Order: sequence, then C-alpha cells, then structure tokens
Amino acid sequence: MTKKICILIFLISISVIGQNSENTRVVEIDSLISLIPINPDKNDEFNQIQSSGLISKKSWIFFNKTIGSFHEDVIYKDKSIYLIKKYTEYKSEVYEEYFYYENDKLIKYVKKLWISQDETDNEINSAYFENNNIVGGTKIAVLKIDELINHSDSKYSKWIEFINQNE
Repeated sequence: MTKKICILIFLISISVIGQNSENTRVVEIDSLISLIPINPDKNDEFNQIQSSGLISKKSWIFFNKTIGSFHEDVIYKDKSIYLIKKYTEYKSEVYEEYFYYENDKLIKYVKKLWISQDETDNEINSAYFENNNIVGGTKIAVLKIDELINHSDSKYSKWIEFINQNE
C-alpha cells in the first residue's frame, strides 16, 4: 500500500513540475515578445518591411476577380527577424496572424479571426513553442502544428533571404 502511495505522489509531483516549467517558459516567451514593437518608429533599433497586395482568382478565361487583400509587416533587427505579422481579408473573413521568433525559431503564434462584428463568433488561437514543440496556448486542438511550423519556416526563410539581399 505504501509503495502505491509513493508511486502516486511521485507521478503527481512530476506532473506538477512539468506544468510549472511550461508555465515558466510561457511567461519567459511573453516577456521576450513584449520587447518587440508592433510598429517600430525611427528611434527604435528595430526595422520594418511592409508588403501588401490583392488576392484574386481567375474568372472566365482572361479576367481576374479580386476576392481579398493582404498586408504583411516584418520586424527585424541586425538581420534577425523577430516578428512577421499578416493581415488578410478573404471573402467574408478577416484575420491577423503573428509569428514571433527568437534565434530563428518560432516561439509564439497568434491567429485572430473575425467572422462577424459579434465578439462571440470571433476566435483567437495562440500557441507557444520551444524547439518546434508546443509548451502552452489556447485552442491548440484547432491548429495543425506541423503545417503551421512549415508555413512559419517558409515565411521566415523568404523574408530573411530578402533582408540579406537588400542590406
């Protein structure tokens, strides 16, 4: 009986220690990203690149129909990207995505989706990462983690290549 109790206490303590370390890492990530300006000004040590365009699809043979638009900002310093944010209007949806980086690795992802003006229909997904593994977040089950990491890596590598070519 005492062995079972000791094993139970051991398992509970491991679980609690694991949760505390995840909570600590989430707090560390939040403190890191709080230092990154969303819109840096000229006095900041961060730089910003902006890109925007229309989303269209072919209708008929020669005509394109505009079905949305996007605006993307990249915040970087010393040829290291810290934040990629993207605002997209597509058909009836409007959403923002934020990709936060530390040492070239994704550390936090946030997606805000506005389906309507009613706050209850809107949703915010967020996930915290360490070495491409989730350490916390909200509504994580909705996110496809492997696709998200691949998408993030692709965005990062394209922008870092652009920054390196133009500086």
